[in-house]
Amino acid sequence: MSSLVVRPLLRFLSWPQQVSGSNHVGVLTKFPSKNILVHSIQLTVTGQFICLSSLTCNSHFSGTKGLGRHGGWFGSASGFRTISRSCKDGKQQTSRSEAHEARSAAGDDLWTDARYENFEPWEKGGGVVHGLAEVDETVVVEPGAVVHANARIGPNSHISSGSVVGPHVVIGSDTHLGFNVSLQNCSVGDSCTLHNGVCVGQDGFGFTIDDKGQVVKKPQLLKVQIGHFVEIGANTCVDRGSWRDTVIGDHTKIDNMVQIGHNVVIGRCCLLCGQVGLAGSSTLGDYVVMGGKSGVSDHISVASKVRIAAKSAVTSHITEPGDYAGFPAVPVKEWRRQRIVLRKLGRRGDYEPL
Repeated sequence: MSSLVVRPLLRFLSWPQQVSGSNHVGVLTKFPSKNILVHSIQLTVTGQFICLSSLTCNSHFSGTKGLGRHGGWFGSASGFRTISRSCKDGKQQTSRSEAHEARSAAGDDLWTDARYENFEPWEKGGGVVHGLAEVDETVVVEPGAVVHANARIGPNSHISSGSVVGPHVVIGSDTHLGFNVSLQNCSVGDSCTLHNGVCVGQDGFGFTIDDKGQVVKKPQLLKVQIGHFVEIGANTCVDRGSWRDTVIGDHTKIDNMVQIGHNVVIGRCCLLCGQVGLAGSSTLGDYVVMGGKSGVSDHISVASKVRIAAKSAVTSHITEPGDYAGFPAVPVKEWRRQRIVLRKLGRRGDYEPL
């Protein structure tokens, strides 16, 4: 029998019953991982099970059945179930309601709702995956990553540590999520790369003032659709839609720290450089290139094959392909003439001071 090192993530999974002399009760729980935390309780391995008690339990329950070889909580496919067994007479307490009452009587505030009960360690990587998620067996879910219920992840994808795949999120094959990526209310295509800290599917910035002068939040209920072969840089945020889905087309590449507002539609093969901002309900065609710190105002459309210079601001619709620059953005030849005129005026001094 060997002692186990413990870790906070599984603190809530088991709790000892009251000890009464030598005929003490141990709580038996199957843990697929060998790193467990239960406050300062002494843990000892008995066969393939763990006997938890403030005393050492010398009984062996290796003959007890009901556990899969690769995890799952004892006696339940939909969640863990605490088993209380006397070391002397082998009584079992198999009812979840009885276990809940026992925990409540003991003042255990770590009991969780049913929706959190069905998370299981993922064999390939060590993260946790909800029992209702559809995850291909080739997917790697690293330690600290979480996949929630009804999520679907295709073959050969990789979920790095700290990342969260929310309920009903769909991820295609060969997609890689970096560290601390947050996905909710979205779908991600095949062969995509989302770098560290990307956030997709959170509410957009939609508010209005009501008759009483109060700030009221507008409903943000739709999703984000990310196409195939898309790359999104670190700390970029993509908001979910309110009146239409936010869409990012195939083969689009997005740099670090880009803000994509709700209802934005981005076409295929677009390139967005660092700190670009797309306000809500703006639309980009295909093959649009935006330089660093450039932006598009809300409800503005940009035609396909447009290039926007760095620090430019698009405040009106662009309907013709070409290069644009300035604030407000104009065709680049016009912007250059403006700059030349301003430079000449500055050199001549032909201006009146403010």
